Amino acid sequence: QSLSIRALHEDAQGVIWVGTADAGVCRISADSHRQYTEQDGLVNNDVRAVLQDLDGKVWIATSQGLCVLSNNVFHVIG
Repeated sequence: QSLSIRALHEDAQGVIWVGTADAGVCRISADSHRQYTEQDGLVNNDVRAVLQDLDGKVWIATSQGLCVLSNNVFHVIG
């Protein structure tokens, strides 16, 4: 299965975040990987942008709204 990549971001810890068109966002580190989708609390699986702020929170913009991942919990912003 191929993924349509819409966003890439490397955070301060060297973790790569891959936003996809319909499969949510993937977190890839040197020793693990994890996919986050709507089932995990992501607003929508169509990810358009990913950015880490100075506090270490990861902001994820989707076609249906914005959310922030903080302490492994998604919070819907809008």
